[in-house]
Amino acid sequence: MEIENTHISKVMGGYRETTGKDIIATGIAELDKQIEGFGMGELVTLLGYPGDDKMYAAVRIMSYQAVDNDTPSAYFCTRETPEIIARRLLCYRCSTLPNRMLEYEMLGEPHEWKQWMDENKKKVQTAPVYLYPNEHLSIDDICEQCCSYAKSGVKVIYIYFDNEAIKNDAVCKLKALVSRLYIAIVLMIDVLGTRYGIDDQQPCLHDLSWCQLDEYSDMVIGFLNCDSFGYVSEEGIDIKGKMRIKVVKDRHNKQNAHFYLNYLGFIMKQFAEPSTISDSSRQIIEDFYTPFE
Repeated sequence: MEIENTHISKVMGGYRETTGKDIIATGIAELDKQIEGFGMGELVTLLGYPGDDKMYAAVRIMSYQAVDNDTPSAYFCTRETPEIIARRLLCYRCSTLPNRMLEYEMLGEPHEWKQWMDENKKKVQTAPVYLYPNEHLSIDDICEQCCSYAKSGVKVIYIYFDNEAIKNDAVCKLKALVSRLYIAIVLMIDVLGTRYGIDDQQPCLHDLSWCQLDEYSDMVIGFLNCDSFGYVSEEGIDIKGKMRIKVVKDRHNKQNAHFYLNYLGFIMKQFAEPSTISDSSRQIIEDFYTPFE
């Protein structure tokens, strides 16, 4: 697998015709109940406070779409290196059961753990995923590359933007692009820093009014790390280690009820640095962390 420009499979799967529009499921059951998935020709915004790990949610969805269902996807690495994105994708594949990620002995013998990781690594390496590494891309550069990807069959493109990059007519260009190319573009946007640390409330449409994404987004999904405001929800649910997700705008311009999702970001972070890996697990994890060749 080429880290910068991976092979795109000719197999097209994972999307279906619904209400006259091709819909690609996210693989998150509660989310798909509300929105069915990402629609072709739609601009989707994932919104959250800095550090609330919208990227981990995107990686989880991309894993389902591209690795499990062979739906060609692309990720513009405007904040992280391709190696980090690739490793986090691998981490998610191997962290379905968080406790097993931390204590490989629970799986049985070490060779069984290594075999499990090798199988997932092979799946990721052969998946139809593009990782595009350039943090200095202009909106015109991104649009040009999106056109190239669309010609190769890419259906979903993920972009993590710095807020400073959303200026001038960037949003208008992206909105026009999804319609013209009939693809889905998923933007990850931070709530403006002026709100962060003040109310810790679920992100809302108003948080996007400064860049018109509240108007131009076909869907807006808000993410909130529950650990930032306590461990028990207003419904009395234990929410420690969970993310609260709410569709604050769907394709019918309606809001939906929030739900909670197990937060796997901390599991991926456990293996972000070699120093966090126990000596007993270090050798087992080493190959898993070898950059793609």
